[in-house]
Amino acid sequence: MFYQNFERPLKAILVLLCLCFELGSMGCQATTQRPDDDVTQKSRDELLFDYRVVTRELSASKWAPEVSRDLDLARVWLGRAERLLDEERPDTERVDLLLLALDGQLVRIKTYYARRAEEDELEQTRLRYEQRSKLIDTARKDNDARLERGEQEKPR
Repeated sequence: MFYQNFERPLKAILVLLCLCFELGSMGCQATTQRPDDDVTQKSRDELLFDYRVVTRELSASKWAPEVSRDLDLARVWLGRAERLLDEERPDTERVDLLLLALDGQLVRIKTYYARRAEEDELEQTRLRYEQRSKLIDTARKDNDARLERGEQEKPR
């Protein structure tokens, strides 16, 4: 009975809270930018500069020789895009396609680097595990030897 007296006001408050939450989240959605919006707002020259910097950084990695072909391809696409933009009337659609391909190539290289870093970390973990296992085996053998000597020394 006590519950019945407050059922309607509780429902009304719950509905109002849900409505406020939905309206608030809709307002937030309208003002937030998608991550892609930053990329589209940059000029092609800024993108080329960013890609040039990223390509240099990736070329300096210790795994660069393993992906030298991919890095060379990225450099070729970067050069083509720069040459197209230097023309009097650049083909912007082709430049955009080259930038998109370049972006995909750089993502591929970064993914490879991340995988190699994880593989190296996994190898280090495996080596630490082997070392600890050897220490544990040595300690077990020492304990077994001590137990055998202790049992032999006991008078029967």
